[in-house]
Parts: sequence; C-alpha cells; structure tokens
Amino acid sequence: MKEYRLEKKLLYTAYLISQLGNWAFRIGIIVSLLQNSTSAVGIGVAVIFAPIILGSLFLSPLADRSDRLLLMISIDLIRAIAMMPLLFVGAINSLLTYIIIAMLSLSQPIFMSAQISFLRSVTQPEKLVTELRNISNIDWTTYIIGMATGSFLMASLSIANVLVLNSITFIVSASVLIFVRNRISFRTKLPKKATKAGVNFSDLKPLYRTFIAVFFLNLGAGIINIYPAVRSTTDHVVNQSTLSTMVIINGIFGLIGALCVKPAYQRIGALKLMTLTAGFITFSLFAMSLDYGFILAVASSSLMLGTGQVFAVSVQAYMTSSVRENLTGKFSGIFQCCTYGGIALNGILFSLFSKFLDFNMIVSICLFPSLIAFFIALSETAHSGLLGPKKTRIQFHFKRR
Repeated sequence: MKEYRLEKKLLYTAYLISQLGNWAFRIGIIVSLLQNSTSAVGIGVAVIFAPIILGSLFLSPLADRSDRLLLMISIDLIRAIAMMPLLFVGAINSLLTYIIIAMLSLSQPIFMSAQISFLRSVTQPEKLVTELRNISNIDWTTYIIGMATGSFLMASLSIANVLVLNSITFIVSASVLIFVRNRISFRTKLPKKATKAGVNFSDLKPLYRTFIAVFFLNLGAGIINIYPAVRSTTDHVVNQSTLSTMVIINGIFGLIGALCVKPAYQRIGALKLMTLTAGFITFSLFAMSLDYGFILAVASSSLMLGTGQVFAVSVQAYMTSSVRENLTGKFSGIFQCCTYGGIALNGILFSLFSKFLDFNMIVSICLFPSLIAFFIALSETAHSGLLGPKKTRIQFHFKRR
C-alpha cells in the first residue's frame, strides 16, 4: 500500500485551516448567546450538536459510496455560502441564527466520515491510530488558537467579521483539497458500491457495548462545552481574560492527551485504555462540581479534556480498524452519533435544569452517566478477558483402540 504522505499532509493542512475559523466562530456564537441568558447557550450547544446526530446516521454512509475528496470539497463550499445570511442578522439570538448553525452542524459528520474513510483507504489498519491522532492534534491545536483568539476577536471585532473569516477559511480549505484530488487517481481509491442493506447486526454486535459507553460518557462529559464560559461569567458578563486562560490551558491538556494516545494505545490496548480514561473522567467531573476557585476549575476540566481525548481517539481507532473498509463511513457516523448525541442531550438538559438548579449541582448530576460509561467499559474489558489471565481448561484425549 502506498503511503501518500504528501497527500495526507495537504489533507491535514486543509483541515487545520478550516478548523481555525470554525473554533473562532463557535466561541463567538457561544459568548454572544451567553450574554443573552444562560439557557440560551445551552440551546446553542444543542443546536450545534443535535443535527450531527441526523447527519451521522443518514448522511455519513455517503462517504462509503462517493468520491471522498470531492464530497469534502463540496461541503467546504456549502458551509462558506451558508455563513453569508448571518451577516444580515441584527440579533445573534434569532431563529435564522439557529437554523444556519444547524445546517453547518448537519454537514460536519459527512465531512469527518469522508476524511476518516479516505485515510482508511490509504492507510494500513494497524497504523490508523496514528492518522486519527494527527487529526486530534489539529483539533486541539486549533481549539487553543481558535477559541483564545475568538474571545479576543469578539471583544474588538463584530460577529460579522468573524463570520467572514470563517467563510474564507472554508474556501481556502476547499482549494487545498482540490489540489490533493488532482494528484490522486480515484479509479483505485473509490470503494465498491455499498449494499442497500446497510450495516448488518452481525457487524454491529461486537461493538454495541462500546457505542453505548461512548454515548453515556459524552452525556456526562458534554458539560465541558459550557463549563469554561459559565465559570468565567458573572451577572451575564463574560470575563474575557478568565475565559481565554481557561480554554488555552484546557486545550494544552487536550493536545497532551492526543499526543499520549499512540504510546498508551500500543502499550495497554484500546479496551483497558477506555476503562481507565472513563474512570479519570468521572473523577474529574466530581472535582469540577466543587466550587473551590479558579485553579481547581482549570485543573479538573483540563484533566477531563486530556483523558477524554485519549478515550475518544483510542475507541475510534479500535472501532474503525475492526470493521471492513467499505463500512468505515457508516461506523464513523455511528461513533459521531453516539458522541454528539450525548453532548446534545447534555446541552438540552442543562438548558432545562439551569432554570431551577445551581450549576455545581448540574455538574454533580453529570457524574452518573459518566459512571455508567465506566462500568460498561469495565464490563467490556472483563468480557474480552483482559482483566486477568484466562483460566486454562484441561482437556483429556483418549485414543480409540
């Protein structure tokens, strides 16, 4: 199998460019909504992540039967155009804003599935964790840069300027992908035409417990999308310095977690790593629920993001390398559905509970789904016989005379 090193580097470059604008846009939207009300930001997070569920289930399989890079180019251009109506919205907390955010979110799982499916087609399964780690490194590098600069941009620039910036990054990303596509002959890269039956239960059965664990973990850990903004807000006024400091430190630990995935994955294996990190995330949520100052808030949330990244990359690598290549897009979609489904439900519940519960109490409630994920992961590890040595079964053989 060819390495396609240059093509992969260009693919990562395109993703880096688009993600820089993406994170600036997201933090800009969340800060703007938070200045309206605490419940508005919960609805905003739900609107960002909930459409990903639909896209993950019904649109991600397109990556298994299409020209993957052409699909990614089309999505980049569609997202750039979709940003334009937001330039003419007077109030950011409007129905049109939520509709366009939902449209942008709907396209995300198709893009990610196409990207992962393309990497799977040009990468040996045992090396896939390296490629997913590289994508994760980009995610967290742009998280640090995009969210930090996003909060400062919102203090000095209008939301319209941030939208234009994001549109430009999508156009540049599409241009790089066009160059990549021109370098590769897709006659040998396109997968065989997918069957109408979709994913068989026999394909899904070995992984269903893992999917459930992913959902419950994100149902609890999804509070991290709101946590920095709420901890940095007093009387509906966001302290830009506090927010920037927290998201930068969080992002650094997320990046450290991404860098640690490959050696940890190779040393102890995916299932043990999944169990261990789920336990750390549960402990981190407990610490996050304690309102003992800024240092504890930063330390606990950073630990959760770092270990959460190890969990996400190792589980996705385990799942993706366990299925046939022509099902990569579908299984990537299911993984994203479980991930963002948990996050979206967390956002909806936060929006409801914030009206009558203290924020620390809401974070405490998030402990329970995370704890469920830990026990599911522990059960899956035990079921696989990885917690201890297998019992030796003594067999007697008798020869017939």
